[in-house]
Amino acid sequence: MIAEVNVNQDRKIIHRILTGEIDKTHAIRLVREIAFAVKCYGGYSILVDMRETAHHPQTADLLAIAEECTKQLDGFKSRIAFLIPDSEQRKQVARFFRTCMEAQSFELKHFFDYETAIAWLGDIPLGLRRHTA
Repeated sequence: MIAEVNVNQDRKIIHRILTGEIDKTHAIRLVREIAFAVKCYGGYSILVDMRETAHHPQTADLLAIAEECTKQLDGFKSRIAFLIPDSEQRKQVARFFRTCMEAQSFELKHFFDYETAIAWLGDIPLGLRRHTA
């Protein structure tokens, strides 16, 4: 897995671009890296681009990744957007993961194109954004 990070200070977004095969270990490492960036850039939203990845998680893996998000992103109140390939299998995985994350009070959506994801992340006026503790 290759992860490239960008921080867009104008839009207040931490952006990760992933390529290659992703498994549970890689995903948990990614959560930790994102959590570190969130601590440096409080109040920023997260965009993870997974369109160029192969990902075949088991249900237990998704639950473990969601649990890691809860541990590492404690107090995170901004939005999380995932860009995924437009395939039925990936949509099913994304829906299940979103349900896991929403149960932990995260606001998360998946998208198929960058512009739509950016628009959703940016539709909260900056003065009303909730900040991390």
